[in-house]
Amino acid sequence: GDTRETSHISTIWLKEKVFCEIRQFVIVAEGHGFVTCLAIHTYSGQATLKANLPDPQNHAVIYTSKKCPPEVQKTDEDGTPVFEQLFNDPIRVVSECNDTEGQLSPLLRINYTKVSMVEKDVRVLNIGIAHEMSMASLIASSPLRTSLSESSQNLSRRPRRDRKGKDKSVR
Repeated sequence: GDTRETSHISTIWLKEKVFCEIRQFVIVAEGHGFVTCLAIHTYSGQATLKANLPDPQNHAVIYTSKKCPPEVQKTDEDGTPVFEQLFNDPIRVVSECNDTEGQLSPLLRINYTKVSMVEKDVRVLNIGIAHEMSMASLIASSPLRTSLSESSQNLSRRPRRDRKGKDKSVR
């Protein structure tokens, strides 16, 4: 099949095409049999400067390095510099992986408007836990902030990558 960075197209039974993709999330709440997550994307390596990206202001840098990566900038066709307009605090993640899979790209942005539900039986790769100094910002920027602040014991702070067929399951 066709492969592109984190996605793959396969031909299966009766010549049907199947699209598979590795997705990245931050888990912000646990439910019965599922977790509630916020999506993380690089937007094709353009961060929030990708053309026609809805709600770029509702994103934040998410990183595993010791120091927050700089916001992305580019130059318009007329030579004018264009900068990201990020209003949310960056979220630092303490990696629990010793290899490169545990390092987040400096172009990754957490999207506070894209909420997803993921079943707990989906296999994942645990990257780490939101740094204690980032937790208040994560909760304050989350669309689930009311329920998170009322019930912080349900908060799972582990950014995870969906790795269907590999690694360990969400508990």
